[in-house]
Order: sequence, then structure tokens, then C-alpha cells
Amino acid sequence: MKLSIDNLLQQTLPQALNLQRNVRIRKEITQTTSFDLTDDERETKIVLEKGLGKATYTNLQRKELYIIDFEDYKKQLNNCAVLQQNKLTRQCDYLIFDTTQTVCILNEITSGSSFQNLQKEIKKGNEVEFSGGKFEKVQQQLLHSLQTLYLSDEISKLLLSFEEKICLCSYKIHTSMPPAQVAFNRALMIENNISNEKGIQYAHKEIESLGFQYRRIGYIPFKI
Repeated sequence: MKLSIDNLLQQTLPQALNLQRNVRIRKEITQTTSFDLTDDERETKIVLEKGLGKATYTNLQRKELYIIDFEDYKKQLNNCAVLQQNKLTRQCDYLIFDTTQTVCILNEITSGSSFQNLQKEIKKGNEVEFSGGKFEKVQQQLLHSLQTLYLSDEISKLLLSFEEKICLCSYKIHTSMPPAQVAFNRALMIENNISNEKGIQYAHKEIESLGFQYRRIGYIPFKI
């Protein structure tokens, strides 16, 4: 399984993109029961101790998890003509799966000073690029990543064989904020209250059409 996905990512997908180049895979394998991930490019490790990252997971069954730095991987492919023509040049942070093919997760991590900050529109110049803010941008990053993987029939077949398939938005609210800002995080409190160990599922037709669910979770342990 591990060798298979390495081969698919290093050979099969580049070939599907008409690329002739060596592609590195930055990865870690872990069976730890509790860990964090982050989107901080300065961090040299992938799997972090709980409390050190922006996304947090529990793996109580000690499944053997294969965690790939998908952002680093896809950036090596983004300048190819196929992805440029199809405008698939965004990427999520991680590709996570267990070696028994129970769960496959594409994970994008984001953060902000408040829940409202994450929903604030993002502009590119004078044009609004994402009216739904960082959350909308995350959805596009996850979708582009999934669509890129599906350009290989072999990879899409493998991904669809997993029992649980999730595109996951993990977000963390900065804790060091003045009391006056706490009220602006009521929406966060509501979402956290109705969330659970699998986050909250939101409708996303394009992601769902590819066999995955779109879920969102704050800094709450996501159960694998």
C-alpha cells in the first residue's frame, strides 16, 4: 500500500500530466494516539505533539497512518500545462490515509483572529477573489487537490476504495485576543457546540460528486 501510493504519486500522476521529472514525497508514518499538524512552512516535522499545531487528531486504534505533505508535493506539479490549462493550481496541506484503507483525508489548515475573520472576503487587487473568505478558499484548495489526483484513473480508483473519504477544513482561532473580540466568536462557540469528533459536514456538490464529504472542524480532535 505505502509503496503503491509512492509509485502512483511519483510516477503515475506525473505521467498523466505529461511530466518527465523526479518528484519528491515528504511524508511521515505514525501510529501515535494523539497528534497535531500545522501549515507553518518553517516546521521541519510533519507529526507534532498535541498543542503545537493548528489541526489536532486522535488515533485511538493506533492505525498506521501515512501522512504526506501534499502542498510540497503538488507545488512541484503546478507549472505543468495540464494543471495550468484546467486552472488546478491550488493545493491543500496534507493527504492522510491509513494502510488498511479505512479512511482517506485531504486536509487544509487555516487560522484567524476570529470566526468572522475567517469568513471575511478576500480581494486580489480591487477584485473580490473569495466572497466567503478563507473558508471558501479552503474549499477550492481541497477541490483542486482532489481533482488533480483524479487525473490519474489508478489514483481515483484507489481513493474510491477507502471506506471513509473526507475533504477536511481544520481551523484554529488565535487565542491571544482582547476581551472585546470574544463576542465576535459566538458563531465559533455555536459551531463547536454542535460539532463532534468528526466535525460538521457541509454540502459541496463538486466534492461530493467525486465521492468525498466536505467537513469542517475547529481545534477539536478529529477522530480517525
